[in-house]
Amino acid sequence: MEWTQIKLYTATPAIEIVSGYLISHGLRGLMIEDAEDFNDFLEDTTVHWDYIDDELMKLKECETAIVFYIPDNLQGLEMLGGIRNGIEALRNEAPEIDFGRLAFESEQIKEEDWETAWKKYYHPVRIGKHLVVCPCWEECELDDGDIRVTLDPGMAFGTGTHETTRLCMQFLEEAGCRMKRAAQISIRPPGGKRFIRLDTWVQNPQSGWTSTSSLSKSRRKTPI
Repeated sequence: MEWTQIKLYTATPAIEIVSGYLISHGLRGLMIEDAEDFNDFLEDTTVHWDYIDDELMKLKECETAIVFYIPDNLQGLEMLGGIRNGIEALRNEAPEIDFGRLAFESEQIKEEDWETAWKKYYHPVRIGKHLVVCPCWEECELDDGDIRVTLDPGMAFGTGTHETTRLCMQFLEEAGCRMKRAAQISIRPPGGKRFIRLDTWVQNPQSGWTSTSSLSKSRRKTPI
């Protein structure tokens, strides 16, 4: 299924009013792009960030906009037409508010883009002194003594960089572990259903550690 991304340009004082208007037309999951809000976020001293993606930093000078998605079909076109027809009336209802341009910009989005977009944020990560977690679709530079841990997380639970995973990997490295095969079993109840995930790790002299994951529904009826 294909979608149309709509970006509606407005102004900071009108964000709540315009968002309410869009929600009244059946839209959910609105995304706000606002330079004032983003700069407040950067100046917040209660949170310290080691890294902020360059794409996010563009929000420092962006024009305020509300982003939403509609299906690329007749129903979506009718929904967008209704939104366009009434949007200018907001100025008359609240003349004291700056609504900005109230201009629309559209872009076609394919379903597969949603499924793979997260990959651009997942890059090699060094854990401990010599362990390097690397996604299978990327190359990574290894120093002498480094061990590559290759992951293909897909749509499963994680990317190997969770704090508890990092601590376990650091412990194994510091303990001088020389395993050839390892396994990790995770039991989690997403959505109220019990699932068991099995990760099998195999060490290859040339490629380092490689992980394969499997996910299955638990048949156990008693609480976990």
